[in-house]
Amino acid sequence: MSRINISLVNDCNLQKDVIDTLNHFHFRKIRLTNNTENVVLRATVDELSICIKSNNSNTKRISNNSLLIIQTELDRYKQESKNLLVNRVAPTSNHFVPFIDALADEVEKKILSLLNSKNDIGKGKPFGVVMSHDVDGVGRFYSGSLKSAIVFFGNAIRTWKNPVISLSYLAKSLRFLSGNVDYYGFDLIVKVAKKYNFKPVLFFYVHLDNENNLNLLERLKGVNPNYRLTNIKSVVDKLKVFGAEVGLHGSYKSANNLDLFRQEKNSLEEELNITCKSTRQHYLNSYGGISLGNYCQTGIRYDFTCGTVYEDAFYCGTCRPFYYQPIASSNAVIIIPMVFMDAVSLYFRPANKAEICLEIDRLLAILKQYGGFASFNFHQRMISAIPEFYDIYEYLASKTIEMKGEILKADNLDEIYEMQ
Repeated sequence: MSRINISLVNDCNLQKDVIDTLNHFHFRKIRLTNNTENVVLRATVDELSICIKSNNSNTKRISNNSLLIIQTELDRYKQESKNLLVNRVAPTSNHFVPFIDALADEVEKKILSLLNSKNDIGKGKPFGVVMSHDVDGVGRFYSGSLKSAIVFFGNAIRTWKNPVISLSYLAKSLRFLSGNVDYYGFDLIVKVAKKYNFKPVLFFYVHLDNENNLNLLERLKGVNPNYRLTNIKSVVDKLKVFGAEVGLHGSYKSANNLDLFRQEKNSLEEELNITCKSTRQHYLNSYGGISLGNYCQTGIRYDFTCGTVYEDAFYCGTCRPFYYQPIASSNAVIIIPMVFMDAVSLYFRPANKAEICLEIDRLLAILKQYGGFASFNFHQRMISAIPEFYDIYEYLASKTIEMKGEILKADNLDEIYEMQ
């Protein structure tokens, strides 16, 4: 398997907030065909320098004047990232493609052209997915069933011009309202994983005696899952025996609360007898460098929160893992982009099974083109409660293998990416 060396620029100007994190373009090193030189790209908010470092340590510098367009694009990305992540304003750029990766490849092509290298940027790069799962509800009925029923009923009204889709949503609404759904689903995940020889990643919520800092109104709204680890420990034990990775699904208020997040992580590890390295926050809550800094302090290695529930898109403009490391910390958190969530087509952009499979085809093609590894998120309860999502889940696994991609756990990414 070929290897790709990636690191995030980390200098004294790196601030502990998400904007500076995302705007420090990661190093990418390419082994040239003659193996005598490395190409190092560095782009920060303040500068863009392209260096070619040969084995004898001499450095050749290419004029930035010919690459001003790249700096302009990075500046645009900085503003749009700020709009999207801080001001919550919809981006004006096309986040349906990983344009940061496209920019990186364009720069690499220019450098290789100057070196008269025949190295093909996209050829031979590994790509693949992480099959990840947020465990929000377990059992026959929980508070989320009512919320799902309301959303499905709304979608039935929204799609009334398409009777087939509208009636499908109405049927789902009635099923969820009646509680006639099974939110188990773990056995179905294992069934597909065994068939296609991969290990899934599942994120579990931890309920604390202090109600995870929720007030009464928040508890009544059901903003956190309502199950207890003690009730599903036998399920988790079976998943561990199978080799699945178990991570923490941080509670509603834990994304910016170090003490609360540490309590939840410690409880997960103690109750399930595991070492927790991965997390994805409930509702995809993130406070940028605050959240990532907390993960560094608590021993989290992988963060799967980077994504959006409203689109199947490239939230950070990249389909490649990157990392964040505070100046004062010796630990780094690897951020694995999430490009697909089942809730997008269920709640926000209604689509049928054929349309969702076409969307999966599109995303996998992009991952293959840019040598990316990203997570696809399926709630285990949806795989169980909605039969077509079991089919879609299996389709993703089979299509990835068919396209010569890999299905990995977070730990496996260290075998492909060297975070420096």
